[in-house]
Amino acid sequence: MVFSTLGRADFKLNVDKCELLQKEITFLGYKINDQGLLPSDEHVQAMKNFPLPTSSKHAYSFVQTANFFRKFIRNFATVAAPLTKFNRKDVTFKWTDEEQRSFDTLRNHLISSPVLHLPDRTSQFKLQTDASDTGIGGVLLQMTENGYKPVGYASKSLSKSEKKYSTIEKEAMAVWWCITKKFNTYLQGQTFIVETDHQPLSWLNKQPYNNARVDRWGVALQEYDYKIKYIQGKKNRIADCLSRYPLQEMLDQEENDLVVPQAYVSAVTRSVTKTGISSTSLMDKQQNNPKTNGQTNDMVINNTQQQQNESIDTELSSQTTTEHNQNEEIFFNDEVLKTHQQLDEEIQDILRNMEKQTNFIVKDNGILYKRKIRTNGQIYDLRYVPHSLRRNVLSIYHDSTYNGSHFGIKRTFYKIRDRYFWPNQFNDIKKHILSCVNCKKNNHIRRKSDGHLQPIIAPQGIMERVAMDFVGKLPTSTGGNQYVIVLTDLLSKFVIIKPVRDCSSTTAVKFLVEDVMLKFGIPKEIITDNGTHFISSLFNSLTKMMGCCHVKISPYHAQANGQCERFNGTFLPKVLTLTNEKNSNWDDKLLPVAFNYNNTQHAVTKFTPFELMFGRECRVPADPINDIHEPMPSAYAMEMEKYMNFAKIIARKNIEKNQQEMKSRYDANRKNPVYKVGDKVLVFNQHPANKLAPKYIGPYSVVQRLGNKTYEVQFNSTSPVYRVTVDKMQLY
Repeated sequence: MVFSTLGRADFKLNVDKCELLQKEITFLGYKINDQGLLPSDEHVQAMKNFPLPTSSKHAYSFVQTANFFRKFIRNFATVAAPLTKFNRKDVTFKWTDEEQRSFDTLRNHLISSPVLHLPDRTSQFKLQTDASDTGIGGVLLQMTENGYKPVGYASKSLSKSEKKYSTIEKEAMAVWWCITKKFNTYLQGQTFIVETDHQPLSWLNKQPYNNARVDRWGVALQEYDYKIKYIQGKKNRIADCLSRYPLQEMLDQEENDLVVPQAYVSAVTRSVTKTGISSTSLMDKQQNNPKTNGQTNDMVINNTQQQQNESIDTELSSQTTTEHNQNEEIFFNDEVLKTHQQLDEEIQDILRNMEKQTNFIVKDNGILYKRKIRTNGQIYDLRYVPHSLRRNVLSIYHDSTYNGSHFGIKRTFYKIRDRYFWPNQFNDIKKHILSCVNCKKNNHIRRKSDGHLQPIIAPQGIMERVAMDFVGKLPTSTGGNQYVIVLTDLLSKFVIIKPVRDCSSTTAVKFLVEDVMLKFGIPKEIITDNGTHFISSLFNSLTKMMGCCHVKISPYHAQANGQCERFNGTFLPKVLTLTNEKNSNWDDKLLPVAFNYNNTQHAVTKFTPFELMFGRECRVPADPINDIHEPMPSAYAMEMEKYMNFAKIIARKNIEKNQQEMKSRYDANRKNPVYKVGDKVLVFNQHPANKLAPKYIGPYSVVQRLGNKTYEVQFNSTSPVYRVTVDKMQLY
């Protein structure tokens, strides 16, 4: 059977590295035989010889080591509690009889070689759960020839908010957590029994409780085949003890690091996270031995889960802890629907006037239906949903994993329209989906980005306002250059450009002084992005010393420096067409391209940049030679001054006209939201960890409005303040 399984997966074995027909093997710290699972002899000996702790760090190290085998120790959380406390900084190390008992008990438990039963897919599982004021816990049992044997133990301490849950919520959470988060690998696709000492919970899989949390967990458990059985508390001692003395949260964290090897032998894993892989579909592909099959299934599922684990930013993870409470999936049946219909005034009005209603009927179950006719003539009846249950339907068919999956307005409408009826259904669906936080965070916005265009006011004179930027990293040229530094005058559109070796602030300052200021004068205003080369103390010192106003655009808003960005997109293709096959001489072609750009009429100003900059036309090598006239210097100066003033006025008007036309096109059918201080917003995720990371993160609070399109936002009072434009924001 083993060879058949490996053959179907196209695995090949190295005979020299295999041990076949073994009655007992030691693998990844465990000893596995026909009786079940035990700690390896090597680990048992290590625990037996573990020295008595002499410091808090030493004591906690022992707990971490024992934690690797916590699945073998009943009530591990209780036993380890006196040693667990040493991980806290506010606890002074003091070794008393209590700590000694804890140390001896943990060590003796492992030395005594406890055995966990290997799961058998043909035998029924039984899960006992319980909750207390401090934690939840459970034990998974399975019937054997010698009675019920433990497969694994689980416990979890409650967070500060979870401790405020009602009793039934804690008990329901214990069932949900043990099934879906800890023992899912064993229970998926199996028929099993859940035993609880909280009698009201015995109806969890039969009817709703009108409690959002309990009903949501009930819906999540609908994919499992289980029966809930009430037992007296005295018969539920294991789960009760685990819930009252759960392992501290930091031990849970350590466990994630310590139990990595179990991803390969996960039939004995105590902690399994549910994945998108169906264990049922995997089981169908296995052969007849239930024990081996269960181990193979669990191994595949755990291996896949380990590959899917991704790291995300701390701030991002803290933002998603409460998202699932936003849209609650509350299942209801016909009995609940009937009860709510009887309390709905709108429906009662219809029932009181049934003789006038031709499209409504009441069936034998006492529920009001809306009768409709399909385009093919088929008659079908839809349940009339009262106001009190409409949100439930919307949550089920949009928010839930298996019924909705957060599809869009039309898809959700088509799905609900064929199952239920109520007036203005489409508008309610639209409103619900547009307010769905998860959709806002993860969906692409398929419309124009928010915010009207805010053109930069055209300057009055030449070299009053300039824009500056780096381009690169480019292939290293024969001259050793990898970057291009560009400066554009916003009135004349004249470009000053230079190939450079790096993009440091020193390079930027040197270019600004030697190639701009000493040749063309000092500009009044310099616009740059937020690159480190432009926000350095060196660059800021230069602009301050020279009397320049340094304007930095909003982060990730390149269009605010559009003049440079536009030229960058223009000159690179031109340079590329002139270079050799290796593109190693691109820096030699850079200045000729800039020269021709400056001597070509600009589409906006209707003048060449050179003409506006110097007041005359520039000759190029191919120009014909005309007769030379020598006007009087004074007359020439007056004529040039007059012409330059005229050219600047015309150029400025042309720029303003072009900006207005561009603004009209840009603003058409585009929203221009205005946020108030204190508004909650989502911010576009500029650095997603992977393709499945949310598109938007938050919520952030608006701290200040800086301009028509720019705001300062903050995640909380202790986090940094970020500057964001409206096209990167949306209302929470």
